[in-house]
Amino acid sequence: MGANAESIEIAHSEPRGQDVVSLIIVNAVVDALASQRVPVSEELAAARERFHVDARAVMPRPRFLRELERAYAAQRDPALGLALGESLNEMSFQFMGPLIASQLNLRDTMGMFLRLSRNVLGGPRWTFVQQGDDVIIGYALEPELGRGAELEAELGVTAVQRTLAHWLGVGGRHAVSAQFGFDAPPYLERYRALFGSQVRFAQSLTGVRFPAALLEKVRTGATDELARGLREFGERWLPREDPSWSARVRQEFAITPNLSQLSFDDLAKRWGLSSRSLRRRLASEDASLSTLLEEARLTRAR
Repeated sequence: MGANAESIEIAHSEPRGQDVVSLIIVNAVVDALASQRVPVSEELAAARERFHVDARAVMPRPRFLRELERAYAAQRDPALGLALGESLNEMSFQFMGPLIASQLNLRDTMGMFLRLSRNVLGGPRWTFVQQGDDVIIGYALEPELGRGAELEAELGVTAVQRTLAHWLGVGGRHAVSAQFGFDAPPYLERYRALFGSQVRFAQSLTGVRFPAALLEKVRTGATDELARGLREFGERWLPREDPSWSARVRQEFAITPNLSQLSFDDLAKRWGLSSRSLRRRLASEDASLSTLLEEARLTRAR
């Protein structure tokens, strides 16, 4: 019946860890920062350029959280994370919006979100938990990651809550509540204006909660034909796996401003790999990082 999460081939077959964030997320956040007139750092700008070269690339999550903290320090808006989340919509995340919207009922919609989160986005490990008559889509906050993790939570939960409320239609805002793994902040009224009076803090999971009875709800106006159209639209945007790791490395060298300061370890992390793993994949193509780097230097000299 209609679009099925398992019928869609996601480019990343192996789950991504919590230590990296897809540049799909970074690109969406850069757009959100621009909408809030927050200056974009050189590192985020460079990550956005890499995204346009290879949508499969990633950023180390600690760096991403550090950039969120820098943006917060520049803006001085205590609720910046909420504002960024409000700036995002389903189409902010490239092919993911149409694929999520192509599901006919809420259970399949959440299943697609969790699958994309695990295999594409990286970052917090979202999960599905049932508590009594409610279900929670959320993750365990990592307080050791500091203020950046709280900003990430505000941004992510706001985006998910807004998507769900839109999916549920009239009354959706009241059916979906938000909860966070940290204490209520001084700007609590900003939370209540966004999520209503039922927002919870100091919870074991950070995420959204809604009645389990809604899981089988079919999206208003959803049809098999519409689902197929959305799925096909989303699949056209899917980043396809390039069989050549040499080509990916060449692309990265081409947009690296200063090759003399390039770190092979950092380069490998852009795809969530270790330097050893990247070298091994290049060796299978009879290539190496050193020869490709020398090639790039020669090209620039010419």
